[in-house]
Amino acid sequence: MPVWLYGLLAFGVAALVASLLGGPDIVVFCLAGLGIVPVSGLIGRATEDLAHHIGPKFGGLLNATFGNAAELIIGIVALNEGLISLVKASVTGSIIGNLLLVLGMGFLIGGVRHGVLRFDASEAVRNSVMMLLALAGLILPAFFTLSGGGRGGAEQHMSVAVALVLIGLYAAYIAFSFTKEGQAQLHNELLDKAV
Repeated sequence: MPVWLYGLLAFGVAALVASLLGGPDIVVFCLAGLGIVPVSGLIGRATEDLAHHIGPKFGGLLNATFGNAAELIIGIVALNEGLISLVKASVTGSIIGNLLLVLGMGFLIGGVRHGVLRFDASEAVRNSVMMLLALAGLILPAFFTLSGGGRGGAEQHMSVAVALVLIGLYAAYIAFSFTKEGQAQLHNELLDKAV
């Protein structure tokens, strides 16, 4: 990260001061926007450095988790303020950006640089299943509401239940990934000792 970006941290402090002094919302927003740029860069650099030491699989998982920290922070703050439509737009934009822009650019640049790209078929299937489950988690509450079942707060209960199931599935997938990686590492170590 260029050294001059560290100077932008002062804008974050200025945003906090402007907010405490009751400054105009647009000024606070612009200052905070400038102040968060170096923080985002530092989070990205920290996850890349850690990924270098823990390997590409865990590094990718770590990067995917902390790469969405901005959406998570925006979502928590917006939900506390009752801005549900903002949270929906942020999550939708994040999904579209990650699926189309990031994945598409990765395929394009990887294909240009390396020609034909090869992927682990079993990992691709697991990721596809996880994506289909996430899609079902987005569609299920919508169908429930459209069918007339969203009366009396039932829609919110359905959304919370689906969210908890998706969080549980994500945790189970992470545990499975770590277990599988650990077993593969142990298997490789045993093979090295045998040889």
